[in-house]
Amino acid sequence: MRFIRIYDQGHLVDAVATDLQRNLFIGGVLAIAAMLFVLGMGSGAWLLGLSIPTSLLLGIAGLYAAGQSLNLMTLGAITVALGLVADDAIIVLESICHRWEAGDAPWPGIMRGLRDIAAPDIIATLTTVLVFLPLLFTGGLAGLFFVPFALAMVFCLLASLLVSLTLIPLGLSLLRRRNVSGERSQIAVPTPPRSSAALLRGLRAQNRKVFNYVLLQPRVSLGSCAILLALSIAAMSLASVNFLPLPNEGVLLESFTLPPGTALLDTQATINSIIARVNGDPAVAHKPGQNRLGSRKRLYRARLCR
Repeated sequence: MRFIRIYDQGHLVDAVATDLQRNLFIGGVLAIAAMLFVLGMGSGAWLLGLSIPTSLLLGIAGLYAAGQSLNLMTLGAITVALGLVADDAIIVLESICHRWEAGDAPWPGIMRGLRDIAAPDIIATLTTVLVFLPLLFTGGLAGLFFVPFALAMVFCLLASLLVSLTLIPLGLSLLRRRNVSGERSQIAVPTPPRSSAALLRGLRAQNRKVFNYVLLQPRVSLGSCAILLALSIAAMSLASVNFLPLPNEGVLLESFTLPPGTALLDTQATINSIIARVNGDPAVAHKPGQNRLGSRKRLYRARLCR
């Protein structure tokens, strides 16, 4: 007896893992570039870029401590969490910079800014974490997919909270510098560059218009929200529900069962007939290499059934 490997789904896992790693890297670069574009390269802005990989690495360390590995589900969760881990650091940095702009000294400004935003920062992060906690109690086959995903999200979000409350204030405290005249220590507050200042002013103006309209027309605003909610619920009925999306493996698998006691020659003749009919199908005739591979797979499956 000898075994011939003619069907292997390992290449699908490798391809998906490669795509996730590439998308994770591209997403991280874009997130950091967007923050630097808006805030500039001034003092403190680079800490936001540093907080993203730090939070993700701490989240991966939490996965390792929980006995999980970097697989398709955890990599997917880390990619999703990429845009969330920067939120905590942004609001802490902005709160501290706001205290400096108000005239506070460096250390008092850091402590006051952190105290002002610590409670909302913790509550907002824990609220997001609580959304994923029920997934940790999913059992059966579904739990094999959702538990690693939920753990990766929870660890990354908690790591971002820890980084925002420790790394950001500590990093800003190390950026104190004296001016030329030797006066008291000052902090260079990050200011948006000219390229993004105009964009930010335009976004603020549009946001103010929408906010004023909502205040002036509360009934219309609530009615619009109710209509959008109803349309969203109706749209859910149009979406198909599957446990997992069907992958396109690029192969054809044919499985059949002959009556018990069928002779081996009759089985071989049936296989040859199926192969000939499939190879003659115009839908697959333009892929001769795939036809030969598919034929071998169908032959193998037929022998297993026999």
